[in-house]
Amino acid sequence: MSDDDQAAMTQQLRASDSGASTDPAPPSSDASGPTAAVAASRKRKADRIQERQKQQALNEHELDLFLGAPPVQQQQQALADAERAYQREDARERLVMSCSTPSGSELLPGMVLLKGFLSPQEQQRLVDESRAMGLAAGGFYKPTYASGAKCRLHQMCVGRHWNVVTEQYEQQRSNFDNASVQPLPATWAALATKSLEAAVAADPRVQGTCRELMAPDICVVNYYKKAGRNGMHIDKDESEEAMRMGSPVVSFSIGSAADFAFCDHYPAPHEGVPVVRLESGDVLVFGGPSRRVVHALTRVYPNTAPEWLRMRPGRLNLTFREYRPREVAALER
Repeated sequence: MSDDDQAAMTQQLRASDSGASTDPAPPSSDASGPTAAVAASRKRKADRIQERQKQQALNEHELDLFLGAPPVQQQQQALADAERAYQREDARERLVMSCSTPSGSELLPGMVLLKGFLSPQEQQRLVDESRAMGLAAGGFYKPTYASGAKCRLHQMCVGRHWNVVTEQYEQQRSNFDNASVQPLPATWAALATKSLEAAVAADPRVQGTCRELMAPDICVVNYYKKAGRNGMHIDKDESEEAMRMGSPVVSFSIGSAADFAFCDHYPAPHEGVPVVRLESGDVLVFGGPSRRVVHALTRVYPNTAPEWLRMRPGRLNLTFREYRPREVAALER
């Protein structure tokens, strides 16, 4: 053994005897490194838990149309803004009423869009009354299809209940809780009739072959959140006479704007179809040759509701129809 080797061995033995380690020292950790990363991870987890709790609270009260509306401290300002909007709307209505030209845009033969037809007062009243009825027995619920899939909306039917499983009308909500159907408010029916009169003035074909104006006895109220929508379908479950005569459907839009797709036939995959944007206060009427129009709500635009509207974010849609034309019933009496 050389002198150098002997010296190295001696040094190693001394280190062992003194308890010193020959392993490299662990790297020093920066206080802002792993510790900060752990803190950030914990914060993200806490944020996720808080978000889940918030969503759970929302779901527990998801039928309240006022949830998420402007807080109480903003109510006076919101009401003041609404009052100014009401006054402007009243002036606009007086101007429209003084004109002889019907107000309405024809989208298809027998399909008319009345832009901004509902006044702010009428919209807020419909929201208030829908909320009160929606929280009562027979109010809003989330329908489930026969397949078990949940509808992407909340629904309430008044006058008659539309069963999404049987696709038939009934007097009790047999597909959910057997609750009795609430009656259609007379003020709602009168507003639907007023809208229909304006649509007929713009295009008489919306009336179909009915000699008398529709007397609505059904209203289906749908509430869509920002992700709400429905697929292409035909409103075809009214009576055989109503469908044959082309008895119209009157649809109110309140709250967030939405895209409404429509077509005179079921479109093929990837086939383009016309789309119109429906905004708060718009009324859409379709009947006669467009009574069987294929349509869908394809998108809801968040943060597009009027600032003065006291309603939670989302879109409220009320569709009126007559199960059986009254003139047919009158002939049978």
